[in-house]
Amino acid sequence: MKIAMVGSSVSRAAGGIFEVERRLSLQLVSDGHEIGVFAGTDIYTKEDLNSWFPIIPYTYPVMGLKSFGYSPGLSVGLKSWNPDIVHLHMLWMYPSVVVKDWSERFAKPAVITLHGMLDCWALKNSSWKKKLALLIYERKNLNQASCIQVLSEAEARSARDFGLKNPIAIIPNAIDISDNSNYNFKFRHHRKVLLFLGRLHPKKGLKNLLMAWKEIHNNKLSDNWVLIIAGWSESNHGEELKKIATELGILWSTGSLTFSDQHNCDVSLFFPGSLFGADKESFLKKCDAFILPSFSEGLPMSVLEAWAYSKPVIMTPMCNLSDGFTSEAAIRAEPNVTSLHDALLTLMRMTDRQREEIGANGRCLVERQYSWSRVGSEMATVYKWLIHGGEVPACVRLT
Repeated sequence: MKIAMVGSSVSRAAGGIFEVERRLSLQLVSDGHEIGVFAGTDIYTKEDLNSWFPIIPYTYPVMGLKSFGYSPGLSVGLKSWNPDIVHLHMLWMYPSVVVKDWSERFAKPAVITLHGMLDCWALKNSSWKKKLALLIYERKNLNQASCIQVLSEAEARSARDFGLKNPIAIIPNAIDISDNSNYNFKFRHHRKVLLFLGRLHPKKGLKNLLMAWKEIHNNKLSDNWVLIIAGWSESNHGEELKKIATELGILWSTGSLTFSDQHNCDVSLFFPGSLFGADKESFLKKCDAFILPSFSEGLPMSVLEAWAYSKPVIMTPMCNLSDGFTSEAAIRAEPNVTSLHDALLTLMRMTDRQREEIGANGRCLVERQYSWSRVGSEMATVYKWLIHGGEVPACVRLT
């Protein structure tokens, strides 16, 4: 099959979607399919292109508002490549217009992955822009899609609540399972490390986490822990978080990877900035636990990555990974200060052995449920069904 992947970016600028689209594409190539990747350019495009090898993405200059991603070359390039099917990985931007027009013109199937973009919280964020996009192009793009891919049962319900009547394929994200050696990483004075790693955005619930972290200092168990909030800031939210921490009286530092320059053991919060490649891997290997206090997610790669490194996780039900709770791989927290405070205390009161057991459960879960070979096979089955017809794949719901 000749499959086109269309998105807003082929770099880290797309956040977790970048990794999902890249790994799915590489898996499909290894399974013998022809993959073309199409997107606009951004500041990280050149730096991240090699990560797609042996695929060479087609990228085109972006004109006008970066948030819309208007790129005339994208439409021309997609039509010229002439795929059997197109898979769109981004809503609310110009790639939606391209896929809508391509599908109308050539009467070929298109798949759209929602990536949590139709969840209630996501729709309320910048709601007027999304209402305008729906009116002009996005509603038609969604309605005429041959299939909607969702990452969880909860997201399938969101799609139906939104009014979509398309076939829905429930296929989760996946993760590469790497070597799981044991690591012992301690800060000065042997403190344990709780890590958040991802986009610094209001939907991640980090304001609530900071307020819960402030409360936790009333309990001496927290003296043995530090919180790291790592990632790239969107809409200046990182600076807003630092301001909130200062107002709460939380001593914080930007720090470095080793934090060797931190002589004040009262510092309990670090903002190391964006982490990629070896730096990201190092933090995931060496932290003691991971947290994602989100209001809204599709299916977060960051939690899967933490489990791949056998880390216990604190997360909200909005992360759409309910099997993490049933498999005892995660501590449940609602996205509010009180619940996060209680979850933090639960984590800190555990023994090292108890935390290791939760992390091991997470490792087993991703090995069992979230492999790229499984996801690639399921997606290929959906593509084949949409192109050639035949029996409806088991992962697809028609109603």
